[in-house]
Amino acid sequence: EAEQYLYFSGVINWNGFDDYLTLYDESSLSYGGAHWVDSEWGYRAYPQPDWSVAYKASDDATPLAGSLVIAESDGNIPAPEKGLYVMDFKLKDMTYELTPVHTVTFTGLNDDWSEHVMIQSEENPEVFTAEFIKEKETPWGVKVLINNNWGLFFGGGDGILRLGHSDATTGFDGDNALIVGETYILTIDLGKQTYSYSLK
Repeated sequence: EAEQYLYFSGVINWNGFDDYLTLYDESSLSYGGAHWVDSEWGYRAYPQPDWSVAYKASDDATPLAGSLVIAESDGNIPAPEKGLYVMDFKLKDMTYELTPVHTVTFTGLNDDWSEHVMIQSEENPEVFTAEFIKEKETPWGVKVLINNNWGLFFGGGDGILRLGHSDATTGFDGDNALIVGETYILTIDLGKQTYSYSLK
């Protein structure tokens, strides 16, 4: 059974394994999420929250893409410029790709497929919120689009966000349990890959 998370250290600091990505495709062992990266020396990925086995980048890798190798000696995955990035790691292929995040929008809620801007938290740049009025059923789920790109988004379900690469992937659920006519706040945490609804 595939591990549900891929862990990181060095994305912000080397104190532990607070940063992780969530499994979104078991067949390719693909893990996705988004993290605020502010790293001076680069970072490493770990299949377990344990220092003994780590992945670093191959010599020809760049901060935004490359191949992974077992870190048997010095070396890390090179850090990009400080900012928020979607991180996509495929362990079957041993590759990674980072995408700078410029805009975060949601769509599909209330069966409305226009894009609605989400507001980035000042305290935590991985967290975004949006206010909405529950009006009617959401038959196909909600999706969070990255950079207005329908080919790069988060769907999922049961409170967990999963990275998606096709508009056929399921959107996330939960809003159909809300009361029609009430105002709610949708909160997504791209770093922890979670979402929730709260009454305003």
